[in-house]
Amino acid sequence: MCSIKGHQWNPGSRINIVIAVKDGAAWIKYLVDNIEDIYLNTGDENLVLVIVDFHSTDLDIQEILEASKLKPQMYKLLTLEGNFERARGLQAGIDWVIDPNEIVMTIDLHLDIPSGILQSIRKHTIQGRMGYTPEVFRLEAGFSKSFMRGTLSDMLVCSLTFALLCVYIGVWELKGYGLMSLYKSDWVAIGGENVEEYGEVWGGEDWDCMDRYSTSIHSFSHPLAGQRHSSIYQSY
Repeated sequence: MCSIKGHQWNPGSRINIVIAVKDGAAWIKYLVDNIEDIYLNTGDENLVLVIVDFHSTDLDIQEILEASKLKPQMYKLLTLEGNFERARGLQAGIDWVIDPNEIVMTIDLHLDIPSGILQSIRKHTIQGRMGYTPEVFRLEAGFSKSFMRGTLSDMLVCSLTFALLCVYIGVWELKGYGLMSLYKSDWVAIGGENVEEYGEVWGGEDWDCMDRYSTSIHSFSHPLAGQRHSSIYQSY
């Protein structure tokens, strides 16, 4: 293994996972459970789940967080008024992180995130040098991660044709940057999310951040490191 000069990664960096939500009770609960599993599997307490909520009415997010096995310092619930705006919600989560030497990663719902993602984030997010945006495998509607792995039990309950198909149903998401990891200092350097332009517009805010990152961070000859993480699945 070689170490690129000026690209030292910090294995102990705190990672703030930021998401903006409005309703979607089942998926919000799934996310909290997923982060809880990552914590229990790794014992890594340098992790904070920051949920920015636009007054969800279908569940009590604070209650879900407090009932989880996450320690109180490992989660934060912020509430915003008005209509759901992904860019504004993510920016509120980014602003909540004070330390410029902490990592902030924006994510979406509908994901299955593996425990190994934490060290992958740290290795590919280099302060002032490089950001990280892992590619996910977007499943077709109705499919689950267990189908994708083609387990024996799945094969038994599916017809032969369906079982063969469901192993491969889905595509790598190559043109989206909804999952983006930068140090807080780098989020500040690029101006954060473009709240004014994107507002309630859905889509495009991730590309906007990507463009500004690649043109403003010094040493941008090392662009965001896209990596196919074989265990990140996105469901619908």
